[in-house]
Amino acid sequence: MKKGFISLFVALILLASTNLTAFAASFTDIGGTYAKPYIEALSSKNIISGYNDGTYRPQEKVTRAQFAKMLALALELPERPESASEFKDVKDWADRYVGALVDFGITKGIRPDFFGADNPITRQEMVVMFIRAMGMEDYAHLANLWSDFEDEDKISQFAYTHVAFAEQIGFAEGNKNYFMPTQTADRAAAAKWIYNFTIDEDKYFENSLNVLAFNTVTLENLESVKVIDDTTVQLINFDGTTENHNLGQFLDELMVRLNYEYLYFLDGSFWMDSNASVKDEILQTTVTFWESEYSSYTLKVSSADAKSQLKDHLNTQYANDNNLEYSLLEDMETFAKNKGLIVPK
Repeated sequence: MKKGFISLFVALILLASTNLTAFAASFTDIGGTYAKPYIEALSSKNIISGYNDGTYRPQEKVTRAQFAKMLALALELPERPESASEFKDVKDWADRYVGALVDFGITKGIRPDFFGADNPITRQEMVVMFIRAMGMEDYAHLANLWSDFEDEDKISQFAYTHVAFAEQIGFAEGNKNYFMPTQTADRAAAAKWIYNFTIDEDKYFENSLNVLAFNTVTLENLESVKVIDDTTVQLINFDGTTENHNLGQFLDELMVRLNYEYLYFLDGSFWMDSNASVKDEILQTTVTFWESEYSSYTLKVSSADAKSQLKDHLNTQYANDNNLEYSLLEDMETFAKNKGLIVPK
């Protein structure tokens, strides 16, 4: 499992003891807000708190440091103040929570030495942290989905794949199909997002597996994925058959498949502009998939021989400006089949 992966069943600890009727601080200013039940539920678990005058101030903007505290407490992450030491702008009260998120790969800060602790957090920044908390950032990048929000062009490049993925799994909600990615979040909205994420994380995680499987063409017979428990998933095929798989192994399989299929989006220009290590990674990704048990091909030569022949072919194929627009994966598959390097299973 990846270090940043937070078990989808962490939230069940909260679910077992938190509900909308639990005891909560009686804030004097939340009676008319939509977020009242979420605020009270999180307050009852000491995930959020109010001010000394008895108010919660639901319309007040949430800073990145404040949100880090909410999320770290909601996920029950161990405190890691030392992991925030590189940030010069994180105050003592927040370093344990920011460090916890850093340690689990949920945040990286705005710059290596600057977390932006006092900056109001934006909607797209919250989504990035949530996707990382689910351990889905790398998968979201590889899935390379498009957003259907009307203002998708306003989503920053660093957050685009996260928002698009969160939209597809039903987590990123908009207003009349507008996401408003750069709008800053208030304390009411943060409470709702934190509550929904922690209580329904299992649902969003299962949705993630299904979105990834649906967008993986090499899983063409798979109809849906069902999470059985924190170690097992069931694959339901269109032909009516089912298979149980280890969750970690299925995630690894998805990663291999997505890495392989991502090569469809790379072309000859990318190959020619890449350094030796990137080229080797492309070749290794390709051959690793062909060698895997879930590949639709059988590799008929050694992996070293296959990589060597593919490298020679691509260097020759793209030695000039011809064919640069061709898909690397389609080109490698065609070459390998013609040369007998791979055969269909």
